[in-house]
Amino acid sequence: MSVTSRGSRRLEEARDALIARVEKSITADLTTVVTRYFDLVAPEDLVGTEVRDLEGLIKSHVSLGQSRLPGISKVQTLTPALDTHGWQSLHSVVQIVTDDMPFLVDSVSAEITQQGRAIRVVIHPRFWVKRDELGELIEILNRDVLPGAQTPDGAIQESWISVEIERESDSSDLRQI
Repeated sequence: MSVTSRGSRRLEEARDALIARVEKSITADLTTVVTRYFDLVAPEDLVGTEVRDLEGLIKSHVSLGQSRLPGISKVQTLTPALDTHGWQSLHSVVQIVTDDMPFLVDSVSAEITQQGRAIRVVIHPRFWVKRDELGELIEILNRDVLPGAQTPDGAIQESWISVEIERESDSSDLRQI
């Protein structure tokens, strides 16, 4: 086995251990979200991050997605700080909850890049969710999103995108993003 393979395996094991720690620390209603949230994230983008900060990232995103009507995207930008948000990051974060459709990540990345911002990490879980008639989140289903899959009763498919960008401390610049 090559050194690179061992190194990659160790990184994946460290990522999996970190995700398991987040699952243990987060509220029971969000444990199924954790693995799906970080499923496609490269190990090197997570390893070294505090459990508290990954938990905060997820809770912030779920909070954004608590209320959303189909056809309307929810977007927030923040530079998380421990004293104000309960978690922190060396970067600013753009979070989006929207209807799932093709080329979303490409479109979001292109817009952020066009604004002259460097992208560090993109996290893009897709979820089947159930919402009431007012758009309030009832449940994030513990189910894979597969092309052509039959829609679970009363569920819609959503894209949840989180993009880490260079740190921005100016609140008007955060709003502009």
